[in-house]
Amino acid sequence: MKTTILPLFNRVFSKTFRKAFLSVSAVSFLLFFLDFGRCIRLDPVFESKHFLLCVFTLIGWSFCIALSVRALGMRKTVPVIGLAVLFIVMDYVNYSDFRFVAGESDGPQGGRMMNLYCTYFHSLTTVSIFLIIYLLSFCCRSRFLTFLRYFLYYLFFLFALTVIGNKVFSGRGINEDAMIAILQTDRKEAFHYFFGLNNGLLLLVWIFLSVFVLWLIARFAFPPFRKRVGYRKMLAKNAALWCAAALLPCVVMGIFGSMYRFFPPRMYRAMRYPILYSLDLKEFNRNRADYIRKLQERLSSINKGECFPGKYVVVIGESLNRNFMGCYGYPKNTTPFQSRLKDEDRIILFRDCFSCHVQTQRVLMLFLTSLNQYNGKGYEIADATSIIDIANLYQYHTAWVSGQEKIAVANSSISALAESSDYIYFSNEKTPYRDLDVVKNIEENKLLDYDRSLTFVHLNGNHYPYRLSFPPDEVFDEQDFSIYEKSIRFNDRILSNLYDLAQANDVDVMLYVSDHADAVSVKMGHDPRQYVQEMAEIPLWVYLSDNYRAAHPEIADRLRAASGQVFTNDLVFDLLLSLMGMDNEFVDPTLVPGSDGYRIDEENARTVYGRERIVISRQNGAE
Repeated sequence: MKTTILPLFNRVFSKTFRKAFLSVSAVSFLLFFLDFGRCIRLDPVFESKHFLLCVFTLIGWSFCIALSVRALGMRKTVPVIGLAVLFIVMDYVNYSDFRFVAGESDGPQGGRMMNLYCTYFHSLTTVSIFLIIYLLSFCCRSRFLTFLRYFLYYLFFLFALTVIGNKVFSGRGINEDAMIAILQTDRKEAFHYFFGLNNGLLLLVWIFLSVFVLWLIARFAFPPFRKRVGYRKMLAKNAALWCAAALLPCVVMGIFGSMYRFFPPRMYRAMRYPILYSLDLKEFNRNRADYIRKLQERLSSINKGECFPGKYVVVIGESLNRNFMGCYGYPKNTTPFQSRLKDEDRIILFRDCFSCHVQTQRVLMLFLTSLNQYNGKGYEIADATSIIDIANLYQYHTAWVSGQEKIAVANSSISALAESSDYIYFSNEKTPYRDLDVVKNIEENKLLDYDRSLTFVHLNGNHYPYRLSFPPDEVFDEQDFSIYEKSIRFNDRILSNLYDLAQANDVDVMLYVSDHADAVSVKMGHDPRQYVQEMAEIPLWVYLSDNYRAAHPEIADRLRAASGQVFTNDLVFDLLLSLMGMDNEFVDPTLVPGSDGYRIDEENARTVYGRERIVISRQNGAE
């Protein structure tokens, strides 16, 4: 034993090792404590257990790098050190403009201190595991290990460089909101968004240059040993074993410290979000039969009361900013039809309406269900009661007609909730100017012929890219319209066609509201990662037929009196059920505008799922 261990110790833990260990540990601890001091001032939640875990990880990391310098030399170790630095830089660059809540260590982004610990722990342990493979690939004649070394080298570096490049060129980091945007987009929108708003061409050039530079570094750092091959291979093998021994306690402490279960890397959390979201939807669809049975039992156990028979149409706009609408005071005549309805007192126009989020998928999950920002029920689809299911139980014919292609919502809450409609239609990807197709589909299928019906019309509306939302030969009487203003004008024409169709079929109530807006004046679209309130400033108006006004004058008067109240579109559920006369436990009267106890005002109105406070401005028109 003595003749085996002592030579091994002396060869590995040499003077070179000691110098490298002291140098790496000094620099690593200096950077960590500088960052720690900055975070502790902003978030005084210390978390001593995780702090000690990071200290042990830094020691283990320094130990592993010193071993690599001793076994491979500095030249071959530089890429590993660079990867660790790049991972930490990636995390800070990507999340530099995202918000943190002091002490909220298990929130969407977590507190600053916990994210500091997560960044260092996960970055250094991941790179240390790569280092073990890296060392073994030099000392073992294994094509698999050599392939794995190159594969992980390019994968890790390109991933980090792509994330950094995306933030630099687009100004937006990658998080759960970005994953939601990817889930709900279609191919055309994705193409124009990537190359338009996201500066995708620059990002592709960046990736190409990164690959070229990484190839040059690989040629410089990865050549085989030329001298004393056996000795060097022995050092690399021993170093790999010592690295594994040093890394194991850190990983074990990380497991017991819940670093993997509750505090995984933020980028991992973002990347796994689509998978978790899809699993939730599958669970919701799998349990739909049981959900409907329980809903029927729930309605049968209460006095569900009567409802108002009639025809109800809900038109959902897309990316429409009310500040660019003539009927809201915009100086250009972008909405001649809606302005006429307003002037003739045919509609009730809500002045201060806002979206509950700025992504279609997240808006409609609250729009169509009993979930909202104010009742404390959270935002899990499994806990939602759908307005379509309630209408079905009240014997209404329900229809969902969408001007957006199904691929954009197939794995979304929109599809899951619309699935229970009696009639479902999604426009085809190849269908030009889909909203014209929507009007035609409603007319041809006679969806408004039913005496008791609830029809949802989800328009393509003002979807980006705006120039694809209206025909190129569309004639506009004002020549100085921007592309977005032209899309609003064409949307006004679609609404005119829907209104005429509703009039011809004696529709009782027609409600129009947009899902969210686009921040057109600042050219920012509707990305919640760079939220500005303009993204949530949407139109809402309600048409009540003469017959409906005569039958329910108190509702008409109450609604008109409420037109100046603050409203967010997650409350459409309560508003619509009240308009349909469904007096049951699903309706919260304090969330119905015009009711005596309506509790949403300038002080508590929120958006982005309660994250952002709404600030009311009485100035109409876009700047």
